[in-house]
Amino acid sequence: LTHTGVKPYACSMCDMRFFQRYHLARHTLTHTGVKPYACSMCDMRFFQRYHLTRHSLTHTGVKPYACSMCDMRFFQRYHLARHTLTHTGVKPYACSMCDMRFFQRYHLARHTLTHTGVKPYACTMCDMRFIQRYQLERHSLTHTGVKPYACTMCDKRFFQRYHLARHSLTHMGVKPFACTMCDMRFVQR
Repeated sequence: LTHTGVKPYACSMCDMRFFQRYHLARHTLTHTGVKPYACSMCDMRFFQRYHLTRHSLTHTGVKPYACSMCDMRFFQRYHLARHTLTHTGVKPYACSMCDMRFFQRYHLARHTLTHTGVKPYACTMCDMRFIQRYQLERHSLTHTGVKPYACTMCDKRFFQRYHLARHSLTHMGVKPFACTMCDMRFVQR
């Protein structure tokens, strides 16, 4: 059947077709929501045994895939392949609207939003919208008043790690920014 291209096993819930009955049965689970493979270490469940086996590595700490160019190790072959691109410099995903290139498809998709103006992450407390989830999460702190980043030298707290790092320079006496007109130096631009 694989040589003829005929896929005799059709899913009754969507247009997918399969060469083997087993693959149809496995696919059907995605419609029913049944995840028969349970992790014995946590509450995670999976559609396929392979996914459970792969997940189990996160509990054992075993990272079988080693980078030949550095000391990094990975749980999955895919993650190793993606990491290897950082050594080769190859960025296979190109933006069709500008000259930017990316190591990962996800990064290209996220970048594309900067051209389209689409901001999928909306704040439920105000009208602000964001391109990335982390931007929304960071913004949400301004509504809650929570300042998770605390200075270890004084009582000041900050919404963002960057602001804490910039503040820390005041305790160290570091002033990286110089005025172009005089000899004055500053902690921030």
